[in-house]
Amino acid sequence: MPAFADLSPGYASVARVSTALIVLVLLAVAAKGVARILLLTQVVYWGVAFVGRSVLLLKTTPEPSFGDNIADPRLKSIGYDYGIAHVLGTVEHSLWVYVALVAAFVVAQRLAGPAPDPLPRQSSLTMATLATIWGLGMLARAGAYLTGSISKAGEVHNANPYLDILSTLCSIGALGIILYFHSESWWTELAVIGFFTASQLIWGIAEESKSPFMGAVLALAVRYLSTGMSRAKLAGIGAGGFAVVSLFGWMQAMKSSERATTMVNSAGLTYNLSYPEPVRPYLSIFRRFDLLEAATDVYYMNGQSWKRPADIARSAVVNLVPQQLGAVKVQSGPDWAQHVRGKSVDMSTISVSLAEGHLNEGYLMAGTSGVVLESLFVLGMIALVARCLRSRDNPVALTLGILFVSLPPLFERGVLGITETLGKSVQQCAIVGIIALSLWLCRELGERARTANAIGQRKETR
Repeated sequence: MPAFADLSPGYASVARVSTALIVLVLLAVAAKGVARILLLTQVVYWGVAFVGRSVLLLKTTPEPSFGDNIADPRLKSIGYDYGIAHVLGTVEHSLWVYVALVAAFVVAQRLAGPAPDPLPRQSSLTMATLATIWGLGMLARAGAYLTGSISKAGEVHNANPYLDILSTLCSIGALGIILYFHSESWWTELAVIGFFTASQLIWGIAEESKSPFMGAVLALAVRYLSTGMSRAKLAGIGAGGFAVVSLFGWMQAMKSSERATTMVNSAGLTYNLSYPEPVRPYLSIFRRFDLLEAATDVYYMNGQSWKRPADIARSAVVNLVPQQLGAVKVQSGPDWAQHVRGKSVDMSTISVSLAEGHLNEGYLMAGTSGVVLESLFVLGMIALVARCLRSRDNPVALTLGILFVSLPPLFERGVLGITETLGKSVQQCAIVGIIALSLWLCRELGERARTANAIGQRKETR
């Protein structure tokens, strides 16, 4: 008898995907250092997107309505049970391919011998650089807030690209301090880490994006779990993460409730009412983990081609070139929206950037071979991020590593989305390098001035 034969097709597919994710958890726990945390974070993202969201749809069978990206009219039209069973079929296949590659990655990591300190202590100059870029970023965030230029999640164009670049520096500085700040006083360390975590949560609510607070939670997990896992550490991170997620969901639900009241009064739009009262506070969280929609896009492509491997390789290389140098880039998020989702949904009047995930992008590109190629790239990026985070007193390398902790491309984007982030990181790395060099010059000039003064005082005493 096939596994989970006593379940309905939809729940059986959810169970099989859950099995693959459980195996991935076991492999992630066996990994070393930062890679362990990044792999576990992938499981969290995919668990919410593929398992949590599917169960929500199967249990509540909501009616699709304008403004609700959870209730997919395509799945509703063919029945949620039938639709989810077929959509998750390709996800399950791709996940097992990825699991096999992760197993090889973990074995290779284990055979490489003892791993160095994943988060070495940084010099006072590096910590000063992180504090400085956080301060500059806070000024940019304040400017964006006061001018109404805050970029929202999913927007194609930033309201103010210059403020957006500097705002990203704020996240890099905050997460860098969360990762590397140490104090002899346990209370001081707790207060500093708590302050920067709270600042990320507040900014995430302001821009209606999960990235800032998820980045903070991930930074905490990397700091405390990369050197080893214990029940106390897991309980602490788990409880803290759940509290932050619940707080975010509750505050977003309050904002959504206010907007919904306004819309009901003007247009009668009440999409949250399609769901039971107990789950409504968490709908804002589910809406931000939308890889199930991308998997539905792949299912409705019905084997049609989107991009060939050569096309994706060419675009990935172009993405690494800064746009200021004249590179003509096509953003993968809006491109997916128009040419993949647009095959089954009318997107002619909608401009949005969508997350596709490397499993979906790879499968649509070249089936199993595409999943293998994209998965190898993602695992290579995980290794690179881990290497950058264990750099000592190299603010530029640290910036690259922290950037991929603060943003979610490794968890919900494919090769194109990841290389777009890599290309943009050149700007942040350049700014951080200039700031670090400036602080070093100031320190050197100050030391020379003090030395000259000391020599002068000795001569006077003689």
